[in-house]
Amino acid sequence: MASARARRMVATWVLPIAFLVLATLYSVVVPPWETPDEPGHFRYVEFLRRTASLPVQDGQIPAHQPPLYYALAALAILPADLSDTSGALRPNPRFVWAGNGGTEINAARHTTAETFPFRGHSLALHLARLVSVVLGAATVALVVVTAREIFPEQGHYWLLAGAAAAFNTQFIFLSGAINNDAMAALAGAGAIRATLHAWRGQARGRTWLTIGIWLAACFLAKTTALGILLASTLVLLVSLGSCRTLSQASARCGAFAAPLIVVVGFWFGRNQVLYGEPTGSTIYRSFWTQNLATGPLAVDHLDDIVWTQFRSFWGLFGWMNLPAPGWYYAGLAVAALCATIGVCDLLARPEAHTTGGRGTRAAIAIALLFVAAQEAFVLWLIGECGGSCHQGRYLFPAILAVALLLGSGIGRVLERLNARSRAVSIVFTCTLGVAALAMPFGLIGPAYSGPPEAKSTLLSVDRRPSVRIGEAFELAAYEIEVAPTRDRATIRLFWRARQVPDLDYSAFLHLVDGTGRLVAQRDRAPGVDRDYPPTSWAVGDIVRDERVIELPADFPTGGFHWRLGLYDWRTGVRLPVLDGSRRDFVELIP
Repeated sequence: MASARARRMVATWVLPIAFLVLATLYSVVVPPWETPDEPGHFRYVEFLRRTASLPVQDGQIPAHQPPLYYALAALAILPADLSDTSGALRPNPRFVWAGNGGTEINAARHTTAETFPFRGHSLALHLARLVSVVLGAATVALVVVTAREIFPEQGHYWLLAGAAAAFNTQFIFLSGAINNDAMAALAGAGAIRATLHAWRGQARGRTWLTIGIWLAACFLAKTTALGILLASTLVLLVSLGSCRTLSQASARCGAFAAPLIVVVGFWFGRNQVLYGEPTGSTIYRSFWTQNLATGPLAVDHLDDIVWTQFRSFWGLFGWMNLPAPGWYYAGLAVAALCATIGVCDLLARPEAHTTGGRGTRAAIAIALLFVAAQEAFVLWLIGECGGSCHQGRYLFPAILAVALLLGSGIGRVLERLNARSRAVSIVFTCTLGVAALAMPFGLIGPAYSGPPEAKSTLLSVDRRPSVRIGEAFELAAYEIEVAPTRDRATIRLFWRARQVPDLDYSAFLHLVDGTGRLVAQRDRAPGVDRDYPPTSWAVGDIVRDERVIELPADFPTGGFHWRLGLYDWRTGVRLPVLDGSRRDFVELIP
């Protein structure tokens, strides 16, 4: 008995722990500021931390958002020194959505200061991201536990449901970023789980109060979770038919509504005081006009909306500009089709194939209600805010319901096909897990690889002179590699920006013989070969500068020397070496 309980506990926690590891990995691999609206979310958290007060809508901070997630993140970043701007946002003017005709996918120009060990703004960002990681893992745990309760004897059902949440790469991606979607997903999952408990006859005195608390948390997390409130309210109204007395019905409604009245009253009252109307939408529209729809929702655009929403529910990274491979979407589309067929079959004839009979059918119907209500609200939202609301993440408050439908639907199809349901479910789960693990290394990371090196790069370089050349440049390290044929040498220079250079100074690399005669040279601005010239650098950047020089035939015995320096290409004037030697070059020792 104890062994069976232990196995059950291990099985329950495998997926949440796997998600925790993956989301933490994503939070480190995905560069700062490369998730939707992360700069604005960070400003909100930073404002709360600095002032211990809520921001007012000003067009810079998304202050129209309720504060629950941001308050948690503000507590998490307490160890960070916000006066240290290391890793602060540097907007990329060539970003595709910057409005300058650019085509680059990165919203920010990334720097060495963003890399480990983190400090300042970079540390604050990663601490806030970890809040999302924990919230996402808690959501997956609720999905698994709820699925096991509803399908106690269908192991493949709950496994598939858990995998649909734990290995959803978009949910992992956003749970590794600063945003309030993970908080909305957790609160929505809690509300759906509590509602299922109430409907399945597991209601106790505080169950409807629990639902109300979860719904209040939904509202405090993100107002776009309104579909969850609508579905829960409908379930409450239907459940009133089972109340034996008016006082029982009143108590149920009161417990459900009390937390909402407190929270909604606080938020609407604050908006009324600040903006003269309870929703704050009028001033929001004045600041965010570019996000608003220019006309009513057109039916002929529904196919584009559905396709965009589908892709961005499962994996459309960056600022909705880094798609997953086509095979990933195709496989998930097939899975979604199978789930649809399976759910229809379960709703039509559940008794012959599942434990729980009508109770199972009711749970699936309620899950379908939550998904439909949230989707209906999102469609209304699209009519208000246009293309920016096509994103699948607006369905995350209903992710528990979506996972239940996917798990039970696919599981039912496997049963109908007389397939080895357990084995196929494990293979499907592992496939999703491998895809989720591959995305950061095979797609996201390479898409944002940039010229600045990580701080740890210098640890693997033997020669680290740390010599200042002029006020802005430091030769932090170098290595010289002579080919076995002795006909060429590769010189890798690692520059560190002590200040932002005021000019794209050229760096000369000279090979001179024993008499000082110039034998070979390579001149160019450091980083220019990687489209990262000196005037693009940020303070602290480490920039690799690799050059290949052909060697003379008598190189091994000719007493040659390497000399390195910087000069103003317009005048030829060299920058001084600031080591007290009064020289204008550095000798490189092989």
